[in-house]
Amino acid sequence: MWEIIGHTNTITFEQWPTYDQNLIVEEMVTIAVQVNGKLRGNFQIEIDSNDNEIKKAAMEIENVKRHIGNREMKKIIIIKNKLVNFVV
Repeated sequence: MWEIIGHTNTITFEQWPTYDQNLIVEEMVTIAVQVNGKLRGNFQIEIDSNDNEIKKAAMEIENVKRHIGNREMKKIIIIKNKLVNFVV
């Protein structure tokens, strides 16, 4: 097959392909959102976003809004690049 596509030397002596390390770095991360420890949704955001941006994006999810309702927020737990948990 190697000869069919036009190569004359054996594949054994061909150079391995190279890659650019900067192109394989992920820029976005998917964060799970919980209300009282139960998964209610997820969203994507830039890696290492600040806590306010993460909290705002998590609260915009319709399913999260519905489960929080008008109840008092006791605690918000944010684990960077992984999880947001609203305790109501």
